[in-house]
Amino acid sequence: MRALILIPVTLACLRIRTRRYLYSPLTTLACACLALSGAPVAAAGLTVSAAGDWYMAHRNGRSEMYRLGIVGFFCGHVLFLIHSLGRVRSPAAGLIACAALGIWMCFYLKKRILKGVPEMLRLPVVCYGAISAAGFSAALATMDALYALSIGLLVLSDTLIAERDFAGSERTAKWILPTYYACHILMALSAMPA
Repeated sequence: MRALILIPVTLACLRIRTRRYLYSPLTTLACACLALSGAPVAAAGLTVSAAGDWYMAHRNGRSEMYRLGIVGFFCGHVLFLIHSLGRVRSPAAGLIACAALGIWMCFYLKKRILKGVPEMLRLPVVCYGAISAAGFSAALATMDALYALSIGLLVLSDTLIAERDFAGSERTAKWILPTYYACHILMALSAMPA
């Protein structure tokens, strides 16, 4: 069963190598299919993320499309959070992580990101930062290392996007897709039976 993970791995490699957008939703939806039996809420989060990805990939400089992409990914994070909360093993670890990540996220957004964010995107970016910190904290509290790593990679991918789009750091761009797809692949693996 786990050998099926080669399908999204191959699709992700094709997306990164060819830059053809078609491979992006195929990668994410393949991961969602693999996660469906073991983690249906996470699979729904992956499916919603494919919609957010579409808006981001087709924004062509339009802030409204960027906002819709954020909404899609935000909904994905909400579903990942719900999935995590149903599997929490160490609430104390989650609370400590949430406090630490929340403080870091506030500092990071204020000092590095928000000054480059257009006014109409500020509230969505702040809300997105909050759900990212909460979701990663809850993933850590599940004590499932593979799943927590997948959400950590998602937060890293989002951070790299913020660095590129709002802080002008182009050197981070090459790591966005690899971390994004690694997140989805690891999430699918964490949901599949051993």
